[in-house]
Amino acid sequence: MLQIFQTNLFIIFLLCLLVLQCSTTKKLPSGQRLLSKQTVIVDDQKINPSNIDFLFSNNPNKKIFGLPLKLYVYNLVNKNQDSLFDIWIDKNPKKNKIINKIFSKKQVNQLKKYRISINNWLKKNSEIPATIDSISLKKNIDRINQYYKNLGYFNNKISYLVKNIGDTKSEITYQIFRGNHYKIDSIKTNIESKTIKKIYDNHLNDSFLKSNDFFSVQNLSDERDRLLKLFRNNGIFDFEQSSIRFKVFLDNIESKSTIPIYLEISDRKKRFKDSLVTIPYFVSKINEVNLLVRDPDNYNDIFSDTLKFNNINILSSNKLNYKPEVLSDFVTLKKGDIYSEQERSNTFKYFSELKNFKYPIIKLKESEIDSLKLNVDIDLTPMEKYSLGLDLDLSHSNIEDFGVSLGTSIISRNIFKRADFLEFIVK
Repeated sequence: MLQIFQTNLFIIFLLCLLVLQCSTTKKLPSGQRLLSKQTVIVDDQKINPSNIDFLFSNNPNKKIFGLPLKLYVYNLVNKNQDSLFDIWIDKNPKKNKIINKIFSKKQVNQLKKYRISINNWLKKNSEIPATIDSISLKKNIDRINQYYKNLGYFNNKISYLVKNIGDTKSEITYQIFRGNHYKIDSIKTNIESKTIKKIYDNHLNDSFLKSNDFFSVQNLSDERDRLLKLFRNNGIFDFEQSSIRFKVFLDNIESKSTIPIYLEISDRKKRFKDSLVTIPYFVSKINEVNLLVRDPDNYNDIFSDTLKFNNINILSSNKLNYKPEVLSDFVTLKKGDIYSEQERSNTFKYFSELKNFKYPIIKLKESEIDSLKLNVDIDLTPMEKYSLGLDLDLSHSNIEDFGVSLGTSIISRNIFKRADFLEFIVK
């Protein structure tokens, strides 16, 4: 109990020392003013500035117990602590003589390192003074304006008032009038590919863009991500995000409360010599699934053991040490199915979770016979059959201040040829 009281007393003493010894403007750059307070008013209602503080170039220094303690700490930081220490030693010959008499050269160097480490800690746990200037104010206004436009407030208006406090401090108040909140009038589409158009129409109910909903740039971003996943999960394995384009027309917004949105999905464009060639999107089906089990010590394309199981071609560099039915269970990409990016991710996930193979690699290749079909190569490199691990645990409890426990683990893989993973832990 006495120890806790002494610790609290020391913390209070340190805080008092910081407050008495430091000024918030002690290291304020010449000609600048400290931002001491920031107020945000939206449609005549004061809001917490932290709700949109990510929009501001500078925010007032954080306060702990009502005091900007980190700013106080910054005022204790020295820029060139190493050279200042040398000056402190050398400027007084008597002091230098006494120090060299008491301490060895190695101890003096250690004292210097100690001073530098303290200074670095202070620097790491401090904040530079938050200042205010015309350039940062303009950036803040532009960011606030764009932020509310992204939410559908296209005719918002922002003003600010700076109140100077003394010679070195300022307070700022932002006044925001959001104006009309615009809704989506209609969504019109221009889709070049009939294949893409059909997939889009079949999943229209899942769209993030709906008539009479409030406009939001985030919804446009979510819709773009949805369409990207949708097409890649429905056979368009090479669909590019750049093919999706939204157009929002803001003509005559002063006289309307709704805005139309145009969605354009174009075919691929590839440069061939000096011209751009249009390549239509098509649905691709899986032609062949090849499971390649490689020799970890000799990585090549020579496979001595081959077999076919559940329409999967299994090729192994050496004699296959895995049961074919086990490996095939983890392959969700099936011959004859429409390609799906989600199934590719699932296959990768399942093989990774086995902890029997190194990073699985799944490659897609267009069939040389039919460009609308894909060959899938699943590349697997087995990990070591046995491995040894060491474990160090640190613990703390009410009974024991500090505890250390050592442990070891033995890992075995594929003992029963079922891609099994067994771990024996001894502590």
